[in-house]
Amino acid sequence: MKGFLKNVSLLLLFFIIFVLSQFVVSVVVSFAVGDAVMSDRAGMVFMATYFFSMFLCYVLTTILERVACRSVTPIDHSKRGFNPVAILTGVVLLIAISIVLTPLNELLPANTQTYPEGPLSLVTIVIIAPIFEEMIFRGRLYNIFHH
Repeated sequence: MKGFLKNVSLLLLFFIIFVLSQFVVSVVVSFAVGDAVMSDRAGMVFMATYFFSMFLCYVLTTILERVACRSVTPIDHSKRGFNPVAILTGVVLLIAISIVLTPLNELLPANTQTYPEGPLSLVTIVIIAPIFEEMIFRGRLYNIFHH
């Protein structure tokens, strides 16, 4: 039970780090850029906001790993963390969550464009996002929970 509570507290700390890093960078960018310029350079602002928020999250998660594990292990590139049952469980949970949250979508105001258009947005979504998410979730978070 003690290990479970430690993992829950570490997961809660990670969630707080993730949300705060997104919030802080979004606030800084909105003050620095302003709304008038943001519409003209939406792709660049989106890419910079995502990059810096995930970089801040990675740095803070590395600090969390150093505090929780007393060391920082390099990101493991082996297939040790590959578990088909865990992946299937995650897919089933995502489907269940989407089914539960679908009625809430009708209550939200309609938004025709979620991400800005352009090549910088494409680079952010297709290249930068998966790299940072693998480094943070499979690299740091996996090491924290399996230490």
